[in-house]
Amino acid sequence: MRVSQHAHQAYYSVKIEHAGQRGCFRALICRVVTYEIRRPPRIRGLEKPELADPPRSAKCKSVPHQLLTVVSACSHTPPTGVLINLFYYLQRYAPDRVIVGFKSVAQAASNPIPRRGVTLASTDVGAKSVSLYTITDGKSVEDKIAELKQDPTVAWAEPDYIVTQARTPNDPIYPQEWHQPIIGSPKTWDTITSAKTDGVKICHVDSGAQADHPDLVGSISTGWNFVPLSNSMADYPVPRDSAEYRVITDTNGHGTHTAGIIAGTGNNGQGVAGVAWAANLLVCRFIWTDGTGFVSDAASCLSLCRQQGARVSNHSWTSEDVPQVMLDAIAAERAAGALMIVAAGNQAANVDTYDAYPAALLRDPGYDASNIISVTATDQYGQLAWFSNVGKKSVTMAAPGTGIWSTFLNSQYITSDGTSMATPMVTGALALMMAYGDSRGVSLTGAQLKVLLTRGSTTSSVLTNYTITGKLLSSSGAMAETISFLNRPP
Repeated sequence: MRVSQHAHQAYYSVKIEHAGQRGCFRALICRVVTYEIRRPPRIRGLEKPELADPPRSAKCKSVPHQLLTVVSACSHTPPTGVLINLFYYLQRYAPDRVIVGFKSVAQAASNPIPRRGVTLASTDVGAKSVSLYTITDGKSVEDKIAELKQDPTVAWAEPDYIVTQARTPNDPIYPQEWHQPIIGSPKTWDTITSAKTDGVKICHVDSGAQADHPDLVGSISTGWNFVPLSNSMADYPVPRDSAEYRVITDTNGHGTHTAGIIAGTGNNGQGVAGVAWAANLLVCRFIWTDGTGFVSDAASCLSLCRQQGARVSNHSWTSEDVPQVMLDAIAAERAAGALMIVAAGNQAANVDTYDAYPAALLRDPGYDASNIISVTATDQYGQLAWFSNVGKKSVTMAAPGTGIWSTFLNSQYITSDGTSMATPMVTGALALMMAYGDSRGVSLTGAQLKVLLTRGSTTSSVLTNYTITGKLLSSSGAMAETISFLNRPP
């Protein structure tokens, strides 16, 4: 499954007949840096105008299988490899891979199905009993899944779905960071200097980061890369024993921006200040240049970070599906006491009925999503941002998400809007709370952190009917609750 970012985009309706798939798809044909073809989201309620489906009377235009009509419709030359990757954008999952969950870790380790027309691509995909396989006998994903489910060692098999992106120090841009006083960052910094968060490990699951950005130097301790440096599906997956596997260089910009919101270096005389200036980021690059990535890689990111001791992960992306591999990864995080901070999405939709995962898991009474905090966005006036997804059963709280300054590619700084920007603010606030607990010799659990965060945040009448808690992030309020909790008599 792949995640998507919503920027200034131009869409083109086309009719696709390829590999047995038919239907109208919307093609993103011109964008500042990337080109993609993407099927229309399932609309439930109001959406961003540029994401709305074409009217019923609109006719789809036929396009050759090679999709050259779509590519040539752009006034700019598409990036290298675009024709190789285009087919992936027409689907909700990779056409040549399956994820397999075995009945035991031992069975997964023995690789019991190599003669079933598949080769092992990677192991420990979110959990040690889950592996990723490449189809080698030409069968469709559906047929291969049906075949593998007959194997006595296989508990489940499913496609590899595609997900999409959802974006008082002396730093010169700090005065323009309107969100910092809104969420109470200066008061929190008076309690615990953000530089003391360097022992707190945050899992950053995004498009990587510019590690040598002046405001990120020293904030990134390690990382992993699931995106080929060629940006071509022909070179996917990245071998885990290669040097490329550790290259986290961001080619999209989204990850660099969200990383800066969490941990941009403060009080260094340049740029911006993150909510938790020097939190220890474990950067896992799974978002491609086009703003999408595979759910199997996101699950692997969680496993890698968990092994390194990360207690909180940031997910500024959404998906229309939640396959078993992600459910298992979320459960493994929950068992480890780790929190997942996720974007609610930017479709101006109600996630109580609209499928924006992982946030939508919160609406399911039969699933334990207690380790998920989903975040929507507000503007400078405390109002819901016009694009924000909401949900009385599915969106936990809100944080500022419009006109947010942060780090960007080529050592630059830009503003961006989105629940992608609101989400890392909550992550940064949690990093400060964890740092304070650690300074007192107490490793706060995920459950404790979630309660203290929501209890200490600010009640907003604007949010009462649109979120679970009716709360707007208050880092200072959450810190006050943390201090009170840790100072209680035994």
